[in-house]
Amino acid sequence: MRLSASLDLRSIHFFFRPQRQTSSQLESATRAAQTLAVRLAADCRRRVDVHGTSVHISTSMGICIYPEPLGLAERDDELGVASLDRYCESIIRFADTAMYRTKHRGRDGFEFFAPQMQAVADRRLALEQQLRFALQRNELAVYFQPLVTSFGAVIGAEALLRWHCAELGHIEPDEFIPVAEESGLILEIGAWVCQLVCELVRDISASDRYPQFSYISVNVSPRQIKQADFVDKNRICITQTGLSSGGLRLEITEHAAVDDIEDTISKMKALTQMGVLMALDDFGTGYSSLSHLHRLPISAIKIDCTFVTAIDDHEENQAIVDATIAMASHLGIECIPEGVGFYGDVAFFRSRPVHTMQGFYFSEALPLEDFLRVLEQGSLGPKADLVQQLLISWPKGNMNQ
Repeated sequence: MRLSASLDLRSIHFFFRPQRQTSSQLESATRAAQTLAVRLAADCRRRVDVHGTSVHISTSMGICIYPEPLGLAERDDELGVASLDRYCESIIRFADTAMYRTKHRGRDGFEFFAPQMQAVADRRLALEQQLRFALQRNELAVYFQPLVTSFGAVIGAEALLRWHCAELGHIEPDEFIPVAEESGLILEIGAWVCQLVCELVRDISASDRYPQFSYISVNVSPRQIKQADFVDKNRICITQTGLSSGGLRLEITEHAAVDDIEDTISKMKALTQMGVLMALDDFGTGYSSLSHLHRLPISAIKIDCTFVTAIDDHEENQAIVDATIAMASHLGIECIPEGVGFYGDVAFFRSRPVHTMQGFYFSEALPLEDFLRVLEQGSLGPKADLVQQLLISWPKGNMNQ
């Protein structure tokens, strides 16, 4: 009823074939569509009483302006019934694409369709279709970025996913991980990564070739931690692989941690009781409250690379990082800067009480064979030598373990 009242049928026009329209007509149509969208959104936001309970509704709308997206503005020929059907289907599909763009940008609003939106939608669909078969095709691989102490010793790594698709070539994680998350494929992929890492940690711990080894960390997606059987699946994996306590660290982002804080805390506590270490990833980029931070059973926080890389050039980042390290030290939590990319970054963190460092300055993510070689060596060769030179030149009173 409310939407019907908002829709003035006198302002809605029906076209039975593409027609040439002037720029002023298109501008008028755009303004009319925008006015209608604003009115519909405002009407939907009004409170609705359902059996004594107040319900608030938000809307996500997509708008496609006829006929520009299809490039038919210059066509004068008549369209057949089949062509008209395809035309109408395309208009609806484009509006639907714009609507999903609205949802992606935070919901409760509207977007006008633009041709590049369809290109993005088509790319995402292609990625999802290929990703569904990536595991069985052995296209996914786990790489390992070393974790390096202030003294240059390699004590572990972060497991990072890589994908080389037979059809689409190399796909960056920033592109395919969100698709895996949105489609739910991250559940199967995440379970596979955890199984692989648990087996690897078990084998490394059983060998005397890696005396410095401490742990390998694995990223946990928001969708994974929300699963009711998340703890049970990890318990089964740990039991089946015979993983020793402390060899696995799970990393969750601030956003994932506080989305349902009580449920997150409960699951994290259950995991720590099994000997799994927990870390808060990308610290500083989310919206976690300090009142929540001390309740989370975490052993480490990872300072996001946006505050770390080239830190000696940004005094404001130095202040934020120093405050974070001081807070973590007071809470008895390890601090790990990620994104260490320059010698100046190493120098800065060398004078602070950080547990390990991670970044391209030391090493990119490595295939398993290369990582095991580095882990057996115990250091990263020339990079470690530079760190040692820094140690020699640093005042002994500032040497923090």
